[in-house]
Amino acid sequence: MASWLIQTEGIIDHGNIVQFIGTQPARVLTQIVLHFFRNTHVNFFEEIVNLIESGKLDNEIDYGVGEVPLQTDKGDYRTPKITIASRSIQLHESFYSYQWSITYAIYALFLETIDYPKMNEIAGFEKYKISQDKILQAKDLFAYAKSLIVMYSEWNKDEMPNPERYNASNRDYIEQTNVFFTEGMKFILCHEYIHAKKHLDNLPESSCDDCFKDMEVEADNEAIDLLLKGTSPSNRFVIDIGVVLGVVSMFFFSATTTGRKHPNAEERLTNALERLAISDDSHAWAFACVGLELWDEQFSLELNWKGKGSVSYKALYYDIMSQIKQKNAGSQPIEGTTDGRLAD
Repeated sequence: MASWLIQTEGIIDHGNIVQFIGTQPARVLTQIVLHFFRNTHVNFFEEIVNLIESGKLDNEIDYGVGEVPLQTDKGDYRTPKITIASRSIQLHESFYSYQWSITYAIYALFLETIDYPKMNEIAGFEKYKISQDKILQAKDLFAYAKSLIVMYSEWNKDEMPNPERYNASNRDYIEQTNVFFTEGMKFILCHEYIHAKKHLDNLPESSCDDCFKDMEVEADNEAIDLLLKGTSPSNRFVIDIGVVLGVVSMFFFSATTTGRKHPNAEERLTNALERLAISDDSHAWAFACVGLELWDEQFSLELNWKGKGSVSYKALYYDIMSQIKQKNAGSQPIEGTTDGRLAD
């Protein structure tokens, strides 16, 4: 039987090749994510070892499994966080499912509604056939990701795009999503790493909301800097997209973005794009806009997308950011948090 690496037809089923921890399809990427995290840049593994040996970081990732939603009975979320007591980074396979599904949906919609139409226009003919089926699949998978926030349901590996079992003819969509997903998770893990390195021993008074916001900004910025230390001409694009998707995924938990002890989600996204020094014509602006449009539709926010198609995606992005800030004026801060939490 031909290796799956060169398979061009039929079903690729990684679950038949290796036994994985957990039951959800994104389990096949667990060790891949950890491998690339440990090798964020050439000296990063040594940095992790030094932090572990100093007692500032536990030597094991606390990876939770179970067919449960992201929201717990206590009202918080099974999103990545670092525990103050054990200094271990916590992950959960349900978050893997959520993050992969968000990543696939935005990537597929970018291709089918932005990139392919643009390439066809440049070519002067239908060089890339637009697939309404893939657009619908992407939206269905986004709906599944949203549902996981409050209710667990099984990811249908035979009907829905997923990284464990898929048709070889669709492998480009799946495997490119895997790459973006891995970079997004690497950014999230590096964010928690910075908390362990710089913040757990210097926590501010609980009443100092701005102090906690400053820590979150610092964790984002230094996580981005760690990723940039590992860039090369061949991987810079996927790092940019991964970081954007890592931040955009926070939007879908709430119709508002105002945080009490965390920076507003739109501020974190803009900060990330500017920290990365994204070029004016980078696709990262379009990826961000696709995610924000999904969020707009999810909560019926009625943002004005009149500039779509007539201005650059960078200009469109900043226009949408301006509208979000106007809507946030006077809104109550969100008490809970979905990312970068320092857990008790």
